[in-house]
Amino acid sequence: KFNEIPIKENLLTTLELPDKSIGIVGGLVVAGLMPAMASLTEVELRGNRLGDEGWCAIFDALRDNPQNKITKWDLFGRGINPTIAKSLAAYMAVSASLTEADVRHNNISGDG
Repeated sequence: KFNEIPIKENLLTTLELPDKSIGIVGGLVVAGLMPAMASLTEVELRGNRLGDEGWCAIFDALRDNPQNKITKWDLFGRGINPTIAKSLAAYMAVSASLTEADVRHNNISGDG
């Protein structure tokens, strides 16, 4: 369910939304749909300016979703900062499926 709307089981394995200008609101929607998209193994969100709120919501939703099957994240140059990195790290710490995450060319420093 998403906001009490029943959603049928989704067999989508790749979510590709590059350069769609979905912004923070779109990031929040993607985060809300993550539990219904349990078959996803790859997500592509480059060029969407999700901001701290959007990225953190997505990574927090994945952290809280034990059915998550995402194996790979290409986060190269996505604007990941220390705030987002904390949510990403919490998700990565509990993910049984994630085997690859490219976080090069981001501003990850400090406590992130």
